[in-house]
Amino acid sequence: MKKYYPYILAIIVQLQFGGLHVVSEEPISINKTLTSYDFVAYRTLLATILLYITTKIKYGARYKVKFALRTIHLMIFSVVLNQSLVFIGLSQSDSRLSTVMQSMIPVFTFFFSICANKSRPNIQLVVGVFVVFTCALFFDYKRLTSLNEDIIPVVVFMAQTASVSLFFVLQKKFMTEKEGEVEALPLPLSTSTFMSAVPILIAAQYAFGHGFRVEHFRDSSAIVAILYASILSTLISYSLMAYINSKCHPVFLGSTVILQPIFALAFGKIIRDINVPAYKIYLAIGTCVGVVIVAYGNHLQRNKNERSAIKPTEMTVVSSIVEPEKVS
Repeated sequence: MKKYYPYILAIIVQLQFGGLHVVSEEPISINKTLTSYDFVAYRTLLATILLYITTKIKYGARYKVKFALRTIHLMIFSVVLNQSLVFIGLSQSDSRLSTVMQSMIPVFTFFFSICANKSRPNIQLVVGVFVVFTCALFFDYKRLTSLNEDIIPVVVFMAQTASVSLFFVLQKKFMTEKEGEVEALPLPLSTSTFMSAVPILIAAQYAFGHGFRVEHFRDSSAIVAILYASILSTLISYSLMAYINSKCHPVFLGSTVILQPIFALAFGKIIRDINVPAYKIYLAIGTCVGVVIVAYGNHLQRNKNERSAIKPTEMTVVSSIVEPEKVS
């Protein structure tokens, strides 16, 4: 049963990310209590504090602050580039283009994982990524056809999705190279990644944002959104994503990201009774089928890797038993 934990947890992670879109919409878009930049700043700072406290409680002196220096490359792609490119893109376009470009994440992850690992993926992963990409792309068909964009925001959002994909692949590579060490475990790794981003985040908030103000917390919906994002969407979810990435192919993690708009749409239907066109329901089902195919391909690849890792050991044991001792 344990081997299925990563797949179950991946669904839970994307479910809560879908809920984040609904929870954060009111304080950011409706009440204008927070700008998107303020929201990210508070979320990251609070989550970093919670991550550090949790890690020190669990691992004590075995976790060292200097570990954060070794994850700067992960921080650049997961926090700095990802968030800054989103804001640059939104300043020149809108969320429609961002949602459409999100469908590129499985493709980029697939490409970067091949380049990084120099391994051939099985046919199930290839088919699954194609199905996920196609269904996710046309999930926002009306948004896609209504876009009339310059090349700059398209390139910006494409770079943003590429940074997310590259983060998944580099995180997997980091955990593989330092397997067995404390700094490569999911919780310490997430803590180090966010800790290394704090100085840049604080400087950027005062240089380009609105600074840290008390009035940001006078609205209850803003407090709920920040707590939700800090605890569920960062502390728990980033640690779980690191765990999933340690057990699965990064392409699987990249493919599950596409489930976010589907879950957000489902929550919107349940909570606000929004109208959902039939074609979106069919494409949502197709996307889920694609993710299942990717999961199956990942499962086959894991079994293959486990068998190849066991065989040399078995051969050594057998040879030591069968081969007679040489008489000198």
